Amino acid sequence: MSIANNTAFTYWTTIGEQKKINSQKVILCRCKCWTEKYVRVGRLLSGNSKSCGCWRNEKLTTHGQTKNSIRKHSHEYWIWNSMIQRTTNPKNSGFKNYGGRGVGVCGSWATFDNFFSDMGIRPSDKHSLERMDNNAGYSKENCRWATRVEQNSNRRNTRFFTANGKTKHLAEWARELGVSHATIINRIKRGWDVEKAVTTPARKMANQSGAQVERQIPRVDG
Repeated sequence: MSIANNTAFTYWTTIGEQKKINSQKVILCRCKCWTEKYVRVGRLLSGNSKSCGCWRNEKLTTHGQTKNSIRKHSHEYWIWNSMIQRTTNPKNSGFKNYGGRGVGVCGSWATFDNFFSDMGIRPSDKHSLERMDNNAGYSKENCRWATRVEQNSNRRNTRFFTANGKTKHLAEWARELGVSHATIINRIKRGWDVEKAVTTPARKMANQSGAQVERQIPRVDG
């Protein structure tokens, strides 16, 4: 079925021609908030896609029983429930990696309403709940909605190093020194002692093009 331009589907309005992306028929749409994206034609016709998220957002912020009913059947509710199960229920398949190793949930988040009040609606279907410090539990201060790409990046940057009696993850040491994560990793690969690698500020020297680069200190064995 061909969909004409300026056809409305709840909050979506079609603004482009149909095309195929990864064998899926899609069409460029604009939400009433002016967000534009390609939406699968089948989801438009079935009513499964109503907006970029605005429609659901408005429904979640309506008053009375409607709000509670939608919340209890939302993705956010099931994410919260899964979090509670894997941290408190020994019969849950994920318990050994969470509750079983001491990862808990802050007292406030024992109820869904408090969790939802702190975290709100996840930005998109690609976002899930992430703990920024994997050694800490679930709380407002340690959690965020993040995509898989963002989570993978965070895991790479949460390598912990100890120097001068302080233990910090890679991102913190890099930020403190004003260098990139790669600079610290490269230092260690070149044989630097870890404490030296995370506490030595970058020394700059000009290369032939005039760009500023970190001075390469010769490796010393032993």
